[in-house]
Amino acid sequence: MNTNHLTDDTIQAYILQEISDDKIALHISECSDCKAKLESYQTLINAVNSITSETFSFDVTAIVLQKIEATETQKIALGSYVLITVLSVFILSIILFSFSIIKPIFQLFWSLDFFGNAFIIVSALCVFTFLFNDILRKYKQKKMLLLQ
Repeated sequence: MNTNHLTDDTIQAYILQEISDDKIALHISECSDCKAKLESYQTLINAVNSITSETFSFDVTAIVLQKIEATETQKIALGSYVLITVLSVFILSIILFSFSIIKPIFQLFWSLDFFGNAFIIVSALCVFTFLFNDILRKYKQKKMLLLQ
């Protein structure tokens, strides 16, 4: 009788038919310890193979996809707010740092009456808002095309 027992990895590989060696089969037939291990591993593998997969009464895939889409929508909305904030800060910083250059333009406004200034400022803000919304809309369209 052989006193060198087979390793657990060797017995498991033999059961799963990953290796086939006549020496292993001969050793298992002669060694009661290795034969007991083989039988216990066979019982364990048969029990694992007999487990049926769990079925749900609802569609797990649809729920997970809805959660992913909701998260992506929140990320896109947050990204839009961050973009607007960064652009606003950038524009305001440019205006503040270039005040010495803009000062002659303001002197032109001081020479006009109140209604003339209000008309120019409201018109400029409307044009700026329109252009900014147009740029933002095109950005969102391109981003959606990339995500598809």
